[in-house]
Amino acid sequence: MTTLFKKKTNFRILKVLIVLSTYTFVIYKINNSVESSQFILDNFSLSRTKYAILIIVLQLMIVNWVFEAVKWKILVKDIKRINLKYSLRSVLAGISIGIFTPNRIGEFAGRPYFTDSSKMVSGVFASIVGSLSQSFITITVGVFAINAYLIDTENKLFISKYYIYLILTLSILLIILIAYAFFKPSFLIKLKSKFGLLKKKEKELHFLKFYKFKDLRNILTFSFFRYTIFFTQFYLLLIFFNIEISVFHAFIAVGLIYLFLFIIPGFALSEIGVRGSLAIFFLGLYSSDYPAILSASILLWIVNLAFPAILGTFIVMREPLKKNLSRKG
Repeated sequence: MTTLFKKKTNFRILKVLIVLSTYTFVIYKINNSVESSQFILDNFSLSRTKYAILIIVLQLMIVNWVFEAVKWKILVKDIKRINLKYSLRSVLAGISIGIFTPNRIGEFAGRPYFTDSSKMVSGVFASIVGSLSQSFITITVGVFAINAYLIDTENKLFISKYYIYLILTLSILLIILIAYAFFKPSFLIKLKSKFGLLKKKEKELHFLKFYKFKDLRNILTFSFFRYTIFFTQFYLLLIFFNIEISVFHAFIAVGLIYLFLFIIPGFALSEIGVRGSLAIFFLGLYSSDYPAILSASILLWIVNLAFPAILGTFIVMREPLKKNLSRKG
């Protein structure tokens, strides 16, 4: 009885800590970013068109996370059969946990915990496979963006061609490495020999051998759809803040922003500052309205990460105690 009481108490404390950490970090970061970016721009007014843009961006956020939930459902189908609603709950709960961890690695543990905490190792590796698919798309589009930048006659090289080609070469090598790991996920099983803890969980990694090419192709397709949504949201918010830029130049700038955002390690909450700096650097090639660029970047971060993280805290708090404790026991 005492052990059960301790487990219940620890689980309640864990949930409260997750919620408090999420709210504290989100509020703190948004507050600082709003002040530094002059979020309330001078002479900025809302019109029907801008209201429509906001509605579309919010609707795309929902579609985005539904796509991610579909991906997660496919990724864990050989671990645990779940419906789309439960998959979406797991994804949002994972965002809440991942938002205050380095490179959002908390999502790797958060999702499987709220899917089936008794199969954490399997869930973590399923998360890694899903992350590889999104990384593959991000870097691939980044490579196309670099090439588009090189052939665009309107651009002036901001760094030496040597460094541009170096980044391009390293990106291509990274694509090859990620593609190999993604399309042959059983390769990840070899990692167990590197970590003593995983040797005891060898059976939980066998599911990696059963991913079909069709499943991996579908996962990659949904990752591409998600990237398309990210780009569309960003471009619409640039229009929202009165930034005049062509779709072609936006493709170059946004592609480079996400490429370098992937390369630069850091916390999800510092990501908003890094994202803003990269946005000013690359979008600044085509517009000098830096407060507007930074505002668009911050608002995108709020819509796609802060808001879902807050929604996820309600899921974390409502997660039944008995179900989780029975899984552990």
